[in-house]
Amino acid sequence: MGKIGDAQAVPYLIPMLNDSDKDVRRHARKVLGKIGDAQAVPHLIPMLKDSDEDVRKATCYALVRLEGERAVPHLIPMLKDSDEYVRRVAREALGKQVSPEHVPLLVQTLRATSPRMRKWAEDALVKIGGPAIPHLQEAITRFRGASQLRAQQVLERIQNQQRGGEPA
Repeated sequence: MGKIGDAQAVPYLIPMLNDSDKDVRRHARKVLGKIGDAQAVPHLIPMLKDSDEDVRKATCYALVRLEGERAVPHLIPMLKDSDEYVRRVAREALGKQVSPEHVPLLVQTLRATSPRMRKWAEDALVKIGGPAIPHLQEAITRFRGASQLRAQQVLERIQNQQRGGEPA
């Protein structure tokens, strides 16, 4: 079904998102992502809280495929998932999807306990560049300790990049 991209299958797949069998739920999410019909999105978002990590991973991918950049606010909380693989998939799924509108979420992520999450947020902020500067300046005044230092380092990387220095 997912290979042919038949949107007519979507109404039949949506009920499968709540199936008691985790494999059925996971497969339904994958197929919905491949079909690419946005009518599935409201049904997928709650599935980011599924008890099975494989289902949560498949949901991350499906949302990015269906929503692109608009999926970011739903995926950023997945960076705090209890499962390391779900966190990794969320980072991968987010990939290049971040934009200036996500800067406040990314700046807050600089305070995360996971070093991988912090690194991902740092790199995303540097990629966004100039629009992140005011938020980072504000964070430097509000944050303390290591979070404050991270915000300062990201700001310096952006400023260096703007001056034509080596990409960070």
